[in-house]
Amino acid sequence: MRLHRAFPHPKAAISYTYDLGATWRHQIVLEKVLDDHPLEPPRCIAGKRDNPVEYDYPEDPVPFDADAINRKLRNLAADG
Repeated sequence: MRLHRAFPHPKAAISYTYDLGATWRHQIVLEKVLDDHPLEPPRCIAGKRDNPVEYDYPEDPVPFDADAINRKLRNLAADG
């Protein structure tokens, strides 16, 4: 889903629950829309440690790779 559909106007909000076992609940609110502000695609500038392993997966943790993350972010921005 594109953000403009999830947040049709400023102050619109959505709830997001991650990890139904631990029930991490997040409330995400669109504060304002910057119509005339050119934004660069998002990029990861820092990180540390491995990605967490989910409960049901016996896989080894994936090492943090900022270059791989930024490639994914560029691809997502290009699709938008």
